[in-house]
Amino acid sequence: MKTLIGLLAPHVNKNGGVPSERPELGPCWLWALRTDRNGYGYYSHRRKGSRFVHRIMYEHHKGAVPEGLVLDHLGRVPACCNPADLESGTQGENVRRGQGIEVARRL
Repeated sequence: MKTLIGLLAPHVNKNGGVPSERPELGPCWLWALRTDRNGYGYYSHRRKGSRFVHRIMYEHHKGAVPEGLVLDHLGRVPACCNPADLESGTQGENVRRGQGIEVARRL
């Protein structure tokens, strides 16, 4: 029986583009299957429900997300599930970082 990571691996492109705002993060690992309306990849299992792929990958490589925190995509690519691109933090910090990038893109 395959592990969850084994089931997901064939659908992850580890040669995605490098985020222009954060090239030090390296290439995105892009989820190639279903995404939600905001572009976040998710995996569905008929008995276990749906989970975000970036969260599964983070937990596999780095451990559980601390209680009360969310995952922040440092490169601002929602479909990316590279654990190097993910950092736990508060929702407020995540929103502030995202707004900073959006404001910079408009300039």
